Amino acid sequence: MLEESIFHPSDPEIEAIRGCGARIVGTAATLRFVPTAQQVLVVGFDPDSVDFSTPEMVAAHLTADVVLAGIAAEDERIRALGYAVERCHITPDTDLRVVRERLTSNRWDAVLIGAGLRTRPQALLLFEQVINLVHELAPGARIGLPSGPTGAADAVQRWL
Repeated sequence: MLEESIFHPSDPEIEAIRGCGARIVGTAATLRFVPTAQQVLVVGFDPDSVDFSTPEMVAAHLTADVVLAGIAAEDERIRALGYAVERCHITPDTDLRVVRERLTSNRWDAVLIGAGLRTRPQALLLFEQVINLVHELAPGARIGLPSGPTGAADAVQRWL
């Protein structure tokens, strides 16, 4: 990770620093940059919108509470690895504006797409739409595919 440094506004390094995702702060006379952690966005179904009564969900012993606990634990694992993580929960009938807004709200180093969104046949169109939005709006981001509610940190480590 880059060390905090002092720059003047005319220094050519300023644009390179911005390209690395660092925050640039200071006055017109002296600018400094503060390195930021690599940014991870996880897009997946809001657990409260998922039907956990289906045979495959029952067989996997999944409930909204189990998934939410897994998500919280994974977010802590990701942060402990030194990454910043945000979640974008959607519903099966979501308006993709929320995904578009999240993708354009930051410079993402990785975008993970949850297993529930990828593996449910009825969500195929939504999955394709999310993939295409990531491709369009975060072209430099790595795409990761966690294996389930507790696979996000592994996906981050595979790609960042």
